[in-house]
Amino acid sequence: LNLARRIVSIFPPFVPSSTRHVKNEQCIKDSQYYLEELDNFALWALKMYDSSAKIPSGLLNGNVNQYGDIDQCLSVKSPSRGGVVTGRYCLTTMALNLSNPNRPALQQIHKLLLSHGMFQSNLDDPGHRVPRFSSLHWALCVPASCEANDVQLALSELLHKHTEGTGLVFQVHVTPEMCQVKKEKFDLPTSTLFVGGIFLSIITLAIIATATDPGWRLVDHELSTSRNLVQAFSLRKNVLALFNLSRSSDDIESIHGIRALHALLLLIAHKCMALFFNPYLDRTAMAEALGRSWTGFARGAWLYTEPFILMSGLLTSYSFYKELQTKNKLNVPREYFSRFMRIVPNLVILILFCTFILPWTGNGPLWNQVVQHHSDICKQTWWRNLLFIHNYFGFADM
Repeated sequence: LNLARRIVSIFPPFVPSSTRHVKNEQCIKDSQYYLEELDNFALWALKMYDSSAKIPSGLLNGNVNQYGDIDQCLSVKSPSRGGVVTGRYCLTTMALNLSNPNRPALQQIHKLLLSHGMFQSNLDDPGHRVPRFSSLHWALCVPASCEANDVQLALSELLHKHTEGTGLVFQVHVTPEMCQVKKEKFDLPTSTLFVGGIFLSIITLAIIATATDPGWRLVDHELSTSRNLVQAFSLRKNVLALFNLSRSSDDIESIHGIRALHALLLLIAHKCMALFFNPYLDRTAMAEALGRSWTGFARGAWLYTEPFILMSGLLTSYSFYKELQTKNKLNVPREYFSRFMRIVPNLVILILFCTFILPWTGNGPLWNQVVQHHSDICKQTWWRNLLFIHNYFGFADM
């Protein structure tokens, strides 16, 4: 008992029942039981306490995002005593502001905590494509009976109590999507099962086409239209086509190198953006490194997207010019249909996978904010992508 109190006294546990604003009676009851069992050194209560984030070292080097231990929190389960207490993992988002911006010392501390504010953001930003860089993520493990609003009210009051008169002001935001509980059973929705069936059918067709590919026998003969359609899924045929190094006599060879270089640079730029979702011990150092002049190639993603538009226009003009030379006319509907069939089927498969399959392949502190949120948007706005007009409806719904 004495050991438990000594450990807990270093970093007092957070419970939503500590504020008069919380009206959730079950949450208050379970929180009080949790504190009692923590005082008794109960293992399940210690796990809940251990799963919440604690104040770390390196705060002035940007180590402000603390994700706790989501797996341990969701595994918490108390012995039955008029009801079992399980864990709810809540990843809170906080905006840290200065009530008096005229204090140089606080300004410097604020600047270092937020890693120089490399990206400006606020709590209303969606956060699914670009991280809320100006905000802080702090994980809390609470009884599952406590809702997101209970956590927000309690945390807001606690921070106000400890920062009153310091010049620091916290704004807390906790959403139901960022509060997770352990799923008792893994029930896949009908839509996911249906899309999974489509992917399974494609895989099965690819296996059949590969096994029956006449190319294995090194015999060339005419195939029926239906057989040609099946052979389009042959792995052997597609791998040979993908790695074919032969070139057309009228090919613009430099385009391939330019495209490969820009694709690599675009991948690096997007990867650098995605890396800022991670909890770094030295996020400020990383922000300073990416802010230097020689690292500009890792920031300017737009520099590598516009050349693809230029190359597309060049190749289309080149193709049209050749057709005019040979046929003296352009078949515009055929060109549109050809481009549509080259792009849309791949895009449809990607949308189906990211919307219905990917959300069920993992979990984590930011899973709902990034992966699940993307899925929810795609369920509503998939048709905009197929018409290539999604850029016109705002970043939040993209």
